[in-house]
Amino acid sequence: MRGKKKIKRDVFINLAFGIVKTIALMWVMRLAGEVLMPAALGLFLLVRRLAGTSANLLHLGMPQTILRYVAIHKMEEGVKRYYVSQSILVWIGLTVVCMPALYGLQDRIALWLLPDTIEGGRLVFWTGVLMLATITSFIAYSAVIARRWMLRANTIELMNASGFLILILLWNTTDVSPLSLIRFQAISMLLFSLGVLLMFVISPTRNHSIRREEQRAIQRNFINYGLPRAPLTFLDGTVLLIGPWLLRGNLEETGYLIIALTLVRALLSFLMPITQVASVVTAGLLKDGSDDAIGEGIRLLFGTILYSTVIASAVFFPWSHAALTLWFDDQVLVDGVLKYFSVLIWGMLPFTIFHGLKGVIETRWTQPLNLYTLTAGLVANLVVFYCATGSHGTEEAIQLSILAMFWIVGSLSVIWVGGYLGPLNYWGFPQLAIITAILAMGNYWAAAESSFLIVGIPVALISLVLVLLRTILSSAFIRDLIQFLGLSSKRSLVADDC
Repeated sequence: MRGKKKIKRDVFINLAFGIVKTIALMWVMRLAGEVLMPAALGLFLLVRRLAGTSANLLHLGMPQTILRYVAIHKMEEGVKRYYVSQSILVWIGLTVVCMPALYGLQDRIALWLLPDTIEGGRLVFWTGVLMLATITSFIAYSAVIARRWMLRANTIELMNASGFLILILLWNTTDVSPLSLIRFQAISMLLFSLGVLLMFVISPTRNHSIRREEQRAIQRNFINYGLPRAPLTFLDGTVLLIGPWLLRGNLEETGYLIIALTLVRALLSFLMPITQVASVVTAGLLKDGSDDAIGEGIRLLFGTILYSTVIASAVFFPWSHAALTLWFDDQVLVDGVLKYFSVLIWGMLPFTIFHGLKGVIETRWTQPLNLYTLTAGLVANLVVFYCATGSHGTEEAIQLSILAMFWIVGSLSVIWVGGYLGPLNYWGFPQLAIITAILAMGNYWAAAESSFLIVGIPVALISLVLVLLRTILSSAFIRDLIQFLGLSSKRSLVADDC
């Protein structure tokens, strides 16, 4: 009973912090947008994304290794501390190699990475420092969450991602530039994360030494388990970097695109708690090992993603202009972001499918299917961009290329699990289309009225949709979902309804 209470508490903490972290990230962008010109805002957002994506490659899989093996050796304090201390040593080695190289080559790197940027060399150097600081934050977060210290882990992530920037933007609103913000975040993140790691590995009371054989086994785990996972996390981060980087010649457009992508991620972050619950259930069904149990789990997860994403998009998109206007006061900025978001929203479903299914795919199959998926998506992005640039222009080519990438990664994820999904009429696509039309038209009308009293209409429409799903617009999947949740005594099987 105590274990179940702890799980419920951990889930609640994660969901609550997920909302807080999304709001904090949006607040950072609003504050930065108030003090930076559009081009400077685009540069700041691009540099942050460059640092984060580079860190996902150069962390060498250490966070994943810590997350797995510290949790496995939860009763062996010496082993846990050794994993973290070895990660710190590797990070020191990376710092010794990277810092002199960045300092000596900063101007050359800036010509390629950030062309025509004032103080580009110094910005490249501090981007490198932020990258190294981000690696320490990954290690600190993994070390803490592996011990299920959820409150501390989420606090670390919140402060490193947005907290320190909010503090400096509230304190200093006059002398602000992309360089000063990146420098402040890098130093703050570095000191904070290293402090957490030192408290983790230093024990003032007991000696936690381990045998030489255990040390060699730990080092092999870093190589055999961790290193192969670094490219996957890097490619996952590149999905949302490649478009802004291709636009780096026009930093204003870069900023608009990154904010639009952030809006996509914000919508995804509100959907993921729903899919995470379905993922936990699916993982439990996967343990059964039988094809019937695996199929039931995958259908439950896929259907939850499908219905929640389509319904959420139909509700949110009509309100996107109002939401952006509330987020930013600058109408030019709002229009620039909306130009990209109004196209990217059409890739929301496959993008959510990819993120929702990738954990199950990783668990179910030994082949690196997610690696194939990401590689194909990134190749499609580049091919579509360079093919469309001549006939459509850079901005429209970027929109089309990212949309193509979203659909490629989503479609391939569906192909990998396709054998478990069953016939098309199981999912009730006609019913879902009717529901989507009701929600979209109702919310478009409500948003056009521009009255705060009209905001209650989405709630009423969603309530109506839930009733319709339970009654006249019910599909085989909906009936199975209701039965699985224990909301009905009737049993509906795919074979019976299809």
